[in-house]
Amino acid sequence: MSSTDRLATAAIADATGAAEHRRRYDEDRLHLLVRDPRCVFATWEISSALASFAAARAAEAGAPLRYQIRLERNESGGDTARTVATVDLFDALADDGRYIDLPVSGGEVQAILGLDLPSGFHPLLHSRWAAVPPEGHSHEKCSLAVDIAPVETTTSPGRGAAGTLMILLHAHLPFIRHPEYEDSLEERWLDEALIECYLPLLRMLEGRADRGAPGRITISLSPTLLAMLEDPLLRRRFARRLDHLTTLADRDAVRYQGDSRLGPLARHYGDRFRAARAQYEERYRRDVAGAFRAVEQRGVARLITCGATHGFLPLMDLREPSWRAQIGTAVREFERQIGHRPEGMWLPECGYAPGVETVLAEFGVRYFAVDAHAIEHAHPRPAAGTYAPLRLGGGVFALGRDLESSRQVWSSTEGYPGDPEYREYYRDQGFDLPMEEVREFLPSGGTRTHLGLKYHRITDRRFPHREFYDPDAARARVLEHAEHFVRGREEQARAAAAAIGQPALLLAPYDAELFGHWWYEGPEWLDAVLDRVAASEGVRATDPLDAIRRLPRASTSSLHLSSWGEGGYCGVWLDPVNDWIYRPLLRAAERMRILAQEGDRGEPGRARALKQAGRELLLAQASDWAFIMKTGTLVPYARRRTQEHLDRFEKLASALHRGPINPAEIAGMEERYALFPDLDPGLFA
Repeated sequence: MSSTDRLATAAIADATGAAEHRRRYDEDRLHLLVRDPRCVFATWEISSALASFAAARAAEAGAPLRYQIRLERNESGGDTARTVATVDLFDALADDGRYIDLPVSGGEVQAILGLDLPSGFHPLLHSRWAAVPPEGHSHEKCSLAVDIAPVETTTSPGRGAAGTLMILLHAHLPFIRHPEYEDSLEERWLDEALIECYLPLLRMLEGRADRGAPGRITISLSPTLLAMLEDPLLRRRFARRLDHLTTLADRDAVRYQGDSRLGPLARHYGDRFRAARAQYEERYRRDVAGAFRAVEQRGVARLITCGATHGFLPLMDLREPSWRAQIGTAVREFERQIGHRPEGMWLPECGYAPGVETVLAEFGVRYFAVDAHAIEHAHPRPAAGTYAPLRLGGGVFALGRDLESSRQVWSSTEGYPGDPEYREYYRDQGFDLPMEEVREFLPSGGTRTHLGLKYHRITDRRFPHREFYDPDAARARVLEHAEHFVRGREEQARAAAAAIGQPALLLAPYDAELFGHWWYEGPEWLDAVLDRVAASEGVRATDPLDAIRRLPRASTSSLHLSSWGEGGYCGVWLDPVNDWIYRPLLRAAERMRILAQEGDRGEPGRARALKQAGRELLLAQASDWAFIMKTGTLVPYARRRTQEHLDRFEKLASALHRGPINPAEIAGMEERYALFPDLDPGLFA
């Protein structure tokens, strides 16, 4: 896709409303963001003062005013750079972004915005240097030559196992709390995840602990999810939601009492909602984070964290200060709620940028996950591929996603969740029943949405017809699929171990919400997989750090920018439909850094304003908003949230810079987005 094509796409994005979000600050700035190995995005602003200076220079030279961006590339890391791309800016004062194709991948690039005059190119603004990932595999290979430190090594994998299966579930939702609405559609994302995913997963893990079943999984709990789980308002609303769903299921039981197929299903849902309510209210006392702590203490799960608000790290041009704020806040919030520091971290969107591991090491994080191509394209290329840990600086390990394990669960064509016997997600009573039957159960405004009562199975994706769901038939398929999955991992581990000379690591990372929400039978399948692994002599199931400690050797190499998004880089979060967010976001990060360096000066009001400014910036950085804009779901909401947090940040930053600081306004902001009570503004400095 050429830069011309991308700009044509950008015009369409403007038509959908992105143009109205362009912000002007009358400042000089130039940022360069890497989209993929062959494309970068330059975004800029030229102040009125610099524009006047440029016009005067052009007039002195008797030449037309012509702005230009040049890309300089440095391949070797030395002092010499050469121009690899030149772009004329025909309306640089009105425009503020341009995608630029690169003739070659790899190396470091810098953007220079200047004037094209008869005497030559006259630079005006420079971006920071940005590392561009190379295309394809490195020609150099590295073997398993690094000994894992003796202090790390424990025992062998046990029972002669050829490999270790590391199931890693990422539980995350953006922070959504709307006290101004009685029942918000977006708040229901948390309700659905609790009912269909988190509570069933906890029940499954508690059952395994009760019967002493071996095996352990890892769960990443994002700080925004933990913040919502402890919020009193959201707790009350979820309890009320369970009551409403139980009422709806009981009405369905009466409605279908003479139907031998639908009657039992309605009673199944009623029983399930009642059990969830007892689990949430009576056993957990509404403390779901405490329930996760308990299953970790019982040894069936290991808990780790993620970036504070799921900010996409590769597109944070300020780098270390922004990374430190996301990572440091996450680690401290995890410690506050879970009781210990996390050993690992799920990088948001598995988005890695060179240098992130240094910040992870600062906060004691020992490992993180990347997509498979991040390991395969490392320099030099690890001969063991994703089957061995990759040791980076600071003693931090990178683990690559195992594609075979992922394909059998994620693939829309080969994956288990698409089996005809499994429950159909998209047929729901919220859409199937007459409006008068469901109106009282819908969110404010009466928007039809999923209510969680689904009576059909997938049947055949090629046709719209759906047969009724049979839980017993689905349960039989769960056992078959678990058996098939574990058998495949055994064969894979044996072959890989023979090739690399030590037990193979198989990292299977998934979004937690797949299990139970999108794939209703997912928690049951996971339980069956762990049971079969426990009976296997070929593989064992444990957490990543335990698996690493049981190995003698690791690879060592350098990683390049990557993610697990479509295309493998930044294209999902940097696209003509969402690129308008980055200039104000990057400006806000730089402003926050200056404010954090100035500190609170011992003034309580200033300290509160500084903390709230940090919260608003973190919330604006959430990758969820750019993702929603790209996928086209609830786009107005994502835009509004981005705008709202940027507006609040700018208001606070202005008050901190010039005054006055209004305590009542700050109190309102604190109540509106009540998260991260111990936020340290110093992390942004």
